[in-house]
Amino acid sequence: MKQTKFVKIVKFLWIVTFILFVIAITTQIFNIQLYSMLYIASLSIFVITWILSIIAANKDKEHLKNIELAKNDERLKSITTLSKAKAFDILTPIFPMVIVSAFLLKIIDTNSCIVFGILCMLPIVLQLGYFLKFSKKM
Repeated sequence: MKQTKFVKIVKFLWIVTFILFVIAITTQIFNIQLYSMLYIASLSIFVITWILSIIAANKDKEHLKNIELAKNDERLKSITTLSKAKAFDILTPIFPMVIVSAFLLKIIDTNSCIVFGILCMLPIVLQLGYFLKFSKKM
């Protein structure tokens, strides 16, 4: 599929947004006061790029046709579901470890640790609820 200059610019802006966000996170860890400007810049570029992506997608008729075909593709649905499941399986143990590490390093206080702990448990509780719901249907 041939890419227009507009699509190439949008892809470039997505990369710039990601790089700015990573730099902002890194500078925040090292307590450099530059991170707030980087967060604002990455958020601004993200919004602009998101709008430009929607415009580019709506102008490209072939892209819209491919999206419609992808919505009905069983293989793609299966791949999407599997990738979400794998991401969930990977992130489920990582988030609690990060929270406990932040608490032990005294980056967050006890109340924040409790709130983040509850938020970490929420996806697991939701998964259990949906498992019970779908097991009754099938």
